[in-house]
Amino acid sequence: MKILKLDSKPVSLRPFYGLGAQADGHIYDSRNARYGVGKQDWELIERRLARLKLANARMFLDLRWFSPGLEAEGLGTESEDARCCVEQIARHRKNGTLCNLVLFQPIPRRPDEVSKLVDIFMALVERLADREGLGNIRWITLWNEPDSQFLHESALMRRVFGDDAFAGRLGWEHYASANRQAYRELELRGLSRQVQLMVADCVWGAQVRAERMRLALETFGEMDVAYSYHNYNPENPDFYRGNPDFAYEGMGQEAAKFRKWLGNERPLLLTEFNAVGDGFSSSFMGCGPAGAEVHGSVEGAVTVADKVLKAAAEGVDGFTIWLVHDIVIPCAESVGPFRHGLWRYKSEGWHPRPAYHYYSALMDAFRPGCAIYRVRGAGTTLGALGCIEGEYRRLAALNTGRRPARVRFEFGGMSGSMSLRRVDPARLPAVSDMPAYSEETADVKAEIVLAPGELVIAQACTSGWPQDRQAKEA
Repeated sequence: MKILKLDSKPVSLRPFYGLGAQADGHIYDSRNARYGVGKQDWELIERRLARLKLANARMFLDLRWFSPGLEAEGLGTESEDARCCVEQIARHRKNGTLCNLVLFQPIPRRPDEVSKLVDIFMALVERLADREGLGNIRWITLWNEPDSQFLHESALMRRVFGDDAFAGRLGWEHYASANRQAYRELELRGLSRQVQLMVADCVWGAQVRAERMRLALETFGEMDVAYSYHNYNPENPDFYRGNPDFAYEGMGQEAAKFRKWLGNERPLLLTEFNAVGDGFSSSFMGCGPAGAEVHGSVEGAVTVADKVLKAAAEGVDGFTIWLVHDIVIPCAESVGPFRHGLWRYKSEGWHPRPAYHYYSALMDAFRPGCAIYRVRGAGTTLGALGCIEGEYRRLAALNTGRRPARVRFEFGGMSGSMSLRRVDPARLPAVSDMPAYSEETADVKAEIVLAPGELVIAQACTSGWPQDRQAKEA
């Protein structure tokens, strides 16, 4: 039996930003309407989002939605895409969700375009925050995965991208100047107390991510910015055998390395991640060993949960899963729905994937503002994480092994009862609207048996879970 207990001190004194998702508003547009999406579907999605209360929502913006002529003085919200975007930010505000707005398009191809696009974006952010009253805009990011567009010079980058790619893309110096400009504009426009610039946002193989994170720290280290990265890496070491340019040490090890470089005060967020399998693409998460959709499997859900537990224990301050639900998006309408969501598309009945239940349980347990703690005693086949939030002490345990695991949760000598929330793969409903889990009360000294793949969250406070109490008060 393993005895699990909180470490003696928190992982950090930095704010924890909780768990969220990429959650754009395109589901309300005519593209999705062509797939039959309508009012009843919107009500279902809004009901689920109100229950989840995403801690953060990442959203893509195309400046041409707001200014077809790309003029900072001609911004408007009349287009369908602009309305969908603004109204979605407002929905997130109603749910208490902070937004990370990403300048997605256009991508500059010439140096003289960079400053102009940043100027328009900053004017738009100011308009949304001030005139539209969207005070939940917390971060801005200049371009999604800029390591694909703004190439830095290194032997590794030459090997990964090829020499020809450097002839058609801008360099790191243009990315650096764009972010410095945005940083100044936040101050000049009086937004710096509300909105923080997020840099790096790198996705390419772990070796490229390491170079980009180091370069971002060297370039922006004196600025009050947040750092972000994406991770779609399989955790199987054999996947990388014979390919040193993409070598990957694991989710926890990468997070620990980035945290060591960034120090104790700089925010670090994982702004895209998910479970991936063979045949992974921009619209499909790929297949697992048995040929099934990896993201629709229990194994994929366990992988997602384990990534969160490992990275948070090593100093990642917030998570944004890609993505909240399947959706047709503007830049890739021809491929149909992106099948990365916590629940499936309309054509599949909006049925939740197993990850919906696992991720929502972690969302409830590790809310913004809680103090994150490592957990002692877990061993190699248990993922574990703890937190303290006011009067609440929580321990999460995830059985990643193939056999049942016996554990006892140690709450620093506390006596009495504990509340348990259990996500057991054998008990997941075939059809469910809301997140599914079982609840029970046990003595704090009780031995708990976790089935393979089961997630258990123990809370040493019997006055109820915070969100349940808030719902009753409302």
